[in-house]
Amino acid sequence: MSLVNGLQSRTSRARLDQARDISIDRQRNMFRLAHRDHGITMAYLATLTGFHPKTISKWANGDSAMDLWAFVEVSKHLPDYLTSLMVEPAGKGLHALEEGEGCFDELAQLSLEYASAHLEARRSERAGWKERLRERADRIRAVAARLRGKAQA
Repeated sequence: MSLVNGLQSRTSRARLDQARDISIDRQRNMFRLAHRDHGITMAYLATLTGFHPKTISKWANGDSAMDLWAFVEVSKHLPDYLTSLMVEPAGKGLHALEEGEGCFDELAQLSLEYASAHLEARRSERAGWKERLRERADRIRAVAARLRGKAQA
């Protein structure tokens, strides 16, 4: 390994270690504030989520980091400002979606991606571009159909 690669590797590792430490600290604060400000205990969260109380205790004490899927489940039962603590270091925030809002966001995102892919494919004229665009169009149709179904319900 070259000196440059070794330095980059150590720098990257140090940055990842720092990010892990920050995440675990924020995770610990999220649980602490949930209890202090809202009376949400680890036992109550265990009942709501189905996670074992010892697992929640390890997260709350900072003994282990939550996986994303576990964070998503726990976040359903905490105020948005607490769950946002976890993503603030990335300059992000979380908020609850209005009914159906997620589908509109998904439709907009898919449409933008389709438009970009369409323009790029037309410029480059790579083989198979029509099939790839059809697949994207099918996903857009599926989301639009879900929105229509919700509107008719």
